[in-house]
Amino acid sequence: MPVHRARTRTAAVAVVLTMTMAVASAAWAAPVISAGAQSRAEAAVAERAAAQAAARAAAAERAARLAQSLDARSSSLQASWTAFRSNQLVAGLAGVDAAVAPVHEALEASPNASEELRAQAAAAVDAAHRAAVGVRVAAAGLGVLTDIDELEAAGQTYDEAVAALPPRAEELVAAQQAWQEEQDRIARERAAAEAAAKAAREAAAAAKRSSSGTVKRSGGGGSVHVQAATGGTTAAADAGPGEAPAPAAAPPAAPSYRAEAEAFLRTLPGGGGARIEWGDPQGHLGGVWMPGSSTIILNAARLDGRLDRTKDVLRHEIAHVHQNWTMASTGTSLSAYRARLDEIFGGNGIEKSADAVALLLGASSVRYQSSFTAEQYEAARAILAHRVP
Repeated sequence: MPVHRARTRTAAVAVVLTMTMAVASAAWAAPVISAGAQSRAEAAVAERAAAQAAARAAAAERAARLAQSLDARSSSLQASWTAFRSNQLVAGLAGVDAAVAPVHEALEASPNASEELRAQAAAAVDAAHRAAVGVRVAAAGLGVLTDIDELEAAGQTYDEAVAALPPRAEELVAAQQAWQEEQDRIARERAAAEAAAKAAREAAAAAKRSSSGTVKRSGGGGSVHVQAATGGTTAAADAGPGEAPAPAAAPPAAPSYRAEAEAFLRTLPGGGGARIEWGDPQGHLGGVWMPGSSTIILNAARLDGRLDRTKDVLRHEIAHVHQNWTMASTGTSLSAYRARLDEIFGGNGIEKSADAVALLLGASSVRYQSSFTAEQYEAARAILAHRVP
């Protein structure tokens, strides 16, 4: 073989071997490079995850600090508000004395108000004081025994108790005013009755002066005693305790006395529809048959010549006449009517109500009851108006 061919073959083999080794080296190096890149990528991902976790932790920490700060501020604000409200409510208690003062004044100025109204006013004052104590106790125990809601509730109770005070004072004042108006009205009616009686006396005196006769008058003391009707017989006026009975057969008085009594009867409400019978109403000073009669029976032996006493008897007996008229106009039985008056006047209503009417008409003396409530006087006016009270 020629030399140049051998060299050529050797070179070719060397080239082939070099290429084979290069290919093998490349095949081995490729997997190594890929694993490194993956490791670096995984490290980068882990680093980013760690950074994100750190960021989240930092954010959570900041949020916690902010929440803590807000809680602290809220607690501080709540404490400040609670303290302010507590001080405000307690400071408002200083006005409790001023709030109850008008009620105390009304109680003192209204002695004639009903016991019920006076008791209600006193209870309202007591409730205001107790509510004030409740606020002080709640404020003192704030944060330990009570909370702000309980303090607010105590404050509301106090406000309501104070708000209830003015109406109570107004009720007392109104009741006293009504009582005074009633007394004034009674005084006016009494004055009118007295004026009418005076006019009747003057007319009788004029008649007396024109007459040649004389009038015999006898004095009289004691109070009028009203005897209740029993068994539907008479309602009668009797003499006061200790008064000596008149002789059974006293001489008749001069006619002018009876004329004066009859003239006075006509000045009384309804007197024009009634009449006097001079006789003996079963030994009493005066009487009216009940029910039904319009005749007033006067004891001639015991009253003749005693004009003032006779007038008080007539004031009482005209009430019984009106009672008869009331029963007739309303269709009320005597037993039912008596029961209703007993209820209002606390028993013996027929006679006590007649005393109330007599006082309205100006009587100076009565027997069974000399002072009456507004309700009882209203019942007396109902009798004169022919209404069942």
